[in-house]
Amino acid sequence: MYTIILIILIIIGIKLGVKLVKEKDALVSQGVEISSIVFILIFLILALVPIFALAIPLKEIRFLITPYPIGIILFIPLIYLTYKYSKMLECKGVDIAERLSRNISGIMWYGIGGLVILISSWSFGSFMSTSWLHHNF
Repeated sequence: MYTIILIILIIIGIKLGVKLVKEKDALVSQGVEISSIVFILIFLILALVPIFALAIPLKEIRFLITPYPIGIILFIPLIYLTYKYSKMLECKGVDIAERLSRNISGIMWYGIGGLVILISSWSFGSFMSTSWLHHNF
């Protein structure tokens, strides 16, 4: 069940990335640099990797979640950039800017949710000897 939830979370992340690419022109017209959009997209893709490591435990990427969750480093730039541009667009007061701000806020909350899932999975896995992480690795 946990794996299915994580796969659904990965699909949501992919859909958010596709939505960001579709609204690239509108974001540029509102003052967001194209390089920032590309960075947000790259950090969104990088944030999918630790979630993928939890869903499908491969030995090549398990270093992101065990023994310490260094995968949280991949979420921090995503949360920072999306927060920054969400606030910038929110202050413009134009309808399209507010819609774009909500979409970028969705990506920010996706990053925060992924971060919480990663930290909680690691904490439960390291404090409970019969956890899912210990059986799969």
